Amino acid sequence: MARKRLTKIIAAVIVAMIAGAIVICVIHNSRNKEPVAKAEETTCDRDAEFAADLEKLTDSEIEAAYYPSNYTGFRYSSLPGMSTWPYGNHQNMVDVCQIPEEVLEQLSTSDLVQTVMFYPLLDDIYAFDSVDDGFEIVKDHFRGLAELCARTDRVECLYNWLRDNREWFASTPTTSGNLYVDYLEKSQRTRFFLLANREAFFTEEINSTEAVIDAVNAILSESNGETREDNSRDYSLVEYIDFVSLVQESMQTVYTPRGGPMDAKTYSVAELWLCSDNVCRTIFFNDFSSAAKTSMKNFMYSRFGLNPDSGRGASVKYNCHSYAWYSTSSSNPNWIEIFNTTNYTTATMQSVNVGGIIVYCESYGGNIGPSTERKHSAIVTGKIYHPVQTNTVTDFTMKSKWGMYGLYTHNLANCPYYYYDSTNYVSDRLYYN
Repeated sequence: MARKRLTKIIAAVIVAMIAGAIVICVIHNSRNKEPVAKAEETTCDRDAEFAADLEKLTDSEIEAAYYPSNYTGFRYSSLPGMSTWPYGNHQNMVDVCQIPEEVLEQLSTSDLVQTVMFYPLLDDIYAFDSVDDGFEIVKDHFRGLAELCARTDRVECLYNWLRDNREWFASTPTTSGNLYVDYLEKSQRTRFFLLANREAFFTEEINSTEAVIDAVNAILSESNGETREDNSRDYSLVEYIDFVSLVQESMQTVYTPRGGPMDAKTYSVAELWLCSDNVCRTIFFNDFSSAAKTSMKNFMYSRFGLNPDSGRGASVKYNCHSYAWYSTSSSNPNWIEIFNTTNYTTATMQSVNVGGIIVYCESYGGNIGPSTERKHSAIVTGKIYHPVQTNTVTDFTMKSKWGMYGLYTHNLANCPYYYYDSTNYVSDRLYYN
C-alpha cells in the first residue's frame, strides 16, 4: 500500500521534476532568536527524511497518527499520505474530504469544531493574498466550515476544546522517531489558533488577536483557581504555533516590465510561539522563522506532493502577483494585491506563450467580469499537448508563489486555486502574453 502511495505522489509531481523543481534550502532572517537545528543537518536532508517517513506509514498508521486519541469528530474518508489521497488535483482533494449533508446536520457543535480543525485542507487559508480571503474561499468550498460559522455556540465549543486539551497544548512536544507523525501532532496547535484568530470566532469580549492570545493564556494557566501573569522576561522560544499577522513596513509604487504602475507593500511577520514558561507570545520576525517555514512546507508536501523551488520557501516578502507581474527575483520585497495588465495582450489557453501569465479567478457560474476577483497569478514555463490532437494544449507547467507559502512548480490542477464545482464557485482563468 505504501508503494502505491509513492507511485501516486511521483505521478503527481513528475511535471515539477521535469521542469527542474528541487527541494528548498531555507534561509532564516529574523529579529528574534528561535531554536536552531544542528549545523550538520541541512534542510534538504530533512525534506528527504520527511518524505521517507511519510512513505513508511501504512494507511491505518496515518489515520492513527492524524487524529488524537480523544477525537470525536467526523473521520474523513481519505487523508494526506494515504494510498487513496488524490494527489495532483485540488478539486478531487476537496471532494474526498467533503462531509455528507445528512452527517453534518447530526454533528454536535463540539464534534464539528474538531471536524473543522482537522479538515485536511484548512491551511489552504494561507495560500491567498490575505488570510481573510483564504478563510472565505475555504468556507465557500467546504460545507463543514460554513456550517460551523453558522452555529451560535461555536466559540464556546472551540475554547472548551482548548480547556480539555490544555495540558497537552502547553507541554513540550515529544518526538516519535517519524517526522510526519511529529508534524501532525504540532499542527493541532496551529489549527486551533487558525480558527480562534478569525473574525468569525470573535466575541464582544474576545474581539482581537491580542484578546485571543490573552484568552488562550488564561486557559493554559488555569490551575487551582490561580492565573499566571505574562510578565516574565526569563523565557525562551519552545514551539512555533501559528502565523499571527502581516506587519506593514512601507508602501510604494512599482512597475511591471511593461510600464504599468502598481501599489506595493513591504511586510514583516508576527508569529505565535509557546514559550518555556508556558505562555504564548507574539514574536516578530523580518520574515518567517525557519520553524514556520518547515511547518508550511510540510503541509504543502503532504497535500500536494511538492516541495518549494530551491531557496524559495514560505515568505512574506512577495506574493504571486508580485512574482508574476513585477519580479521573479528572490530578493523581491514587494507584496502586490492588484496587478496592472497595461501593454499585455489577452490570450487563450491555446494561444498563451511560455513566459505568459495565467490568472485564476473566483467566479460564480463561470462568468468573469470586471469585478471578479483575480486570486492567483502564475508564469507559464511549459505547455502540455493532447497525445492524439497534438496541436491542442491540455495543461501547463507553471511557477507561482502560493500566498505566504513558497514558490512552486506545478500544473493547472495541482495547486490550492483549482476548483471546479458547477453548484458553487468555479476557478476560471485569464491568459496574458
